[in-house]
Amino acid sequence: MTGRRPTWSFVLVAAGAGRRMGGIPKQFRMLGGTPMWQWSARVAEGLFLNGKIDELVVVFPCGYGGAPEASDLAVPAKYVDGGRTRAESVKKGLESACFEYAMIHDAARPFLPEAICEALMGRALGEVGAIPLLESTDSLKLVDGGISALPRDKIYRTQTPQAFKRATMLDILKSHDAGATDEASLWLEAGYRLEYVPGSQKNFKVTTDFDWAMAKSLAE
Repeated sequence: MTGRRPTWSFVLVAAGAGRRMGGIPKQFRMLGGTPMWQWSARVAEGLFLNGKIDELVVVFPCGYGGAPEASDLAVPAKYVDGGRTRAESVKKGLESACFEYAMIHDAARPFLPEAICEALMGRALGEVGAIPLLESTDSLKLVDGGISALPRDKIYRTQTPQAFKRATMLDILKSHDAGATDEASLWLEAGYRLEYVPGSQKNFKVTTDFDWAMAKSLAE
């Protein structure tokens, strides 16, 4: 007899100021005729229609009034004001979410394959989190006073979404240092186990003008 599937929230973090690129915050730039954050929202919609997730929570900059832009989404959606830091924004998103597990995704990664989400949901069980990782294709060096080589075969790049039991991740965010670069770092710092699934080169983060040019070429 098959048990019930775990319930899932998709928390889309779109609260950044985009200072590195300047101008309009990147998540609101038009990409292929659609604000960039909506690309990931449509992935969440597809997961919902396929019976994989239960809701979408979008975390916007405080005071942003653009929720009606996505009023045609088929997935149940909530729109939440973010905080001053990424950790505060994620915490607010998780507090507004309703379900047992959460995938936390950066809106600046618009080309997320649904297959990564499905793989993560299969690995994040109980108090075990799951993240997508990409092998490094470059030779790496550590610069710390001098220069030393790092073993490329043991260094991976971290992507989002990152999947966790929601209540556990929320407790960690309430009690741990907000300076971590991602939720997985806090999860490990708190002593919990992580699994990983293969990431995707398509799932890159739009951070620089070059990234934005690449995203536009892929969206055409």
